[in-house]
Amino acid sequence: MFTIDKHYIDEMIAHARQEAPLECCGVLGGRDGRVLKLYQATNAEHSRYCYNIDSQDLFNINRECEENGWQFLGIYHSHTASRAYPPIFAWLPYGRNHCTLSSRCSALRIQKCAPSASGMAKSQQKR
Repeated sequence: MFTIDKHYIDEMIAHARQEAPLECCGVLGGRDGRVLKLYQATNAEHSRYCYNIDSQDLFNINRECEENGWQFLGIYHSHTASRAYPPIFAWLPYGRNHCTLSSRCSALRIQKCAPSASGMAKSQQKR
């Protein structure tokens, strides 16, 4: 899991509200399990129903994290018209976190990806 200060949670919620009615997305970067920066990214899908972090944004975020000796601690995205339910599948390295937030009700749910019996990633809800 990771430690995240309240102002980053507030920033994620504000980002979701700003992008509504489209889904927002971004990356949480940091070190030793502590979030040190929230990177707001462009949703390349420009969709109400799905997200894909823009490849140029992802490149720039990765470069800055490497320059600072940080890791990708998690990815976040919003649901604009529903509760913050876990993604159907998780495309994240094992042990990474995924934050889903509902801009409609300001809820936040965090899942941690873990290997399943099939070797695919699955998400486990963390409360």
